[in-house]
Amino acid sequence: MNDDPQNGDGKPAREVVCADAMPWMRERGVIAEACAVTSLPDVSEEGVALDVWRAWFLDAVRLVVAAVPAESAALFFQSDSKREGSGSIKAR
Repeated sequence: MNDDPQNGDGKPAREVVCADAMPWMRERGVIAEACAVTSLPDVSEEGVALDVWRAWFLDAVRLVVAAVPAESAALFFQSDSKREGSGSIKAR
């Protein structure tokens, strides 16, 4: 694993990691000079009770925010979901 954000020639480095993201982020900690742009699955995609999903969701958000340095940013984007074909559920 290369912790240097530059690859020696002054250009940004790219690292591809194949791992379960949450355990990996817990182990890795802050990623120097990183930012995050991500989306998380909606409760309707997971097939679990809302309280179970909400606890998982908040844990995932905390891990992503903790992985970026304080001077950086974590950007999350979510779409509305529909329940039984009508209406939408807004994030709270």
